[in-house]
Amino acid sequence: MTPGTWTDPRLGLTGNAVSWVDQDDEGGIGLGFGDDWVLRVWNANSIAGCRLDDLVGQPLVSFIDHGDFERLEFGNGAVVTVDMRAEAFTGPEAMFLSGPDALMIVWP
Repeated sequence: MTPGTWTDPRLGLTGNAVSWVDQDDEGGIGLGFGDDWVLRVWNANSIAGCRLDDLVGQPLVSFIDHGDFERLEFGNGAVVTVDMRAEAFTGPEAMFLSGPDALMIVWP
């Protein structure tokens, strides 16, 4: 997606397939989408419908802010839910998205 053609960074990520995943010892996850996009999640999160590794190759169908949580739905029906309530914060940020042209979005 061309920079400047969308206002919500979630829209730029939607439609891209997961190219890699990782998870740290504290439960934080990382999702890579092609060569340009990386989403890091440090807040409490859950994955329903598959294991984290099964997301590789799956397109991101939707990425929606529901206030207290963010919901990512993938092509295989799997859902990643991120708790965005203040009490769920573990830091350094709730989530961090990097993308093309030095795009950086931080969810505090």
